[in-house]
Amino acid sequence: MASDPTARFGDLASLLPLTGLWRIDSDTVSGETSFAWSPGRRFLVRVFDLRRDGRWLDGIEFIGRPVGADGERGPDIESRAYFFRDGRTLDYAGAWRWPGGGYDFEAFKIDQP
Repeated sequence: MASDPTARFGDLASLLPLTGLWRIDSDTVSGETSFAWSPGRRFLVRVFDLRRDGRWLDGIEFIGRPVGADGERGPDIESRAYFFRDGRTLDYAGAWRWPGGGYDFEAFKIDQP
């Protein structure tokens, strides 16, 4: 009997297809990123090593529905990324657009977890 992913991953089950190693390639960004579940499966953890417009972007990102001090889960899937080279962080909830633009890229899954 197949297990129900919603029972194991809750409302984050829709993120299951992201797990694994991905190659990203475009005119402006290239590199690799991987997605794996944290212990307890409360967060999807992304590790990235990318080059964008000649600049290295490497770091880690945690994606999930954090529980507040009141013990309640927030309504949105949130993310916090930490950039290793300069210590910057990026927080966002739900869909986001980079201020002043963004970029398009293609990602190809190259490994399953």
